[in-house]
Amino acid sequence: MSGWLISSSIPTSTRHEWLVQALLTALDRDNSIEASTPLFVVPDRRPITETELLAADEVCLDTLILGLWYFAITRNLLNSAGRETFKHWHYPRSATVSNGRSIALPSA
Repeated sequence: MSGWLISSSIPTSTRHEWLVQALLTALDRDNSIEASTPLFVVPDRRPITETELLAADEVCLDTLILGLWYFAITRNLLNSAGRETFKHWHYPRSATVSNGRSIALPSA
């Protein structure tokens, strides 16, 4: 099922390669994840470490996406990084109306 979803959502294999590379780069650069953290990102459902994943010659895109999503939602973190950016995007202090005039918005 997920294979169909990915192949129909991401049109070319070049984009598949780009996505894998982007996900692995993000994982590698995230200093809050220990190298020994178990990740369920291989088709046989066994956990592998971040180190093993980053050293792998091949990955399965379906299980990589699902495994990283599972990791992200089950991780027990007080995730406040980016909170100010989120507030800025979703609770702007002013808005520009169609005539180009800026109006103040109430504080959140």
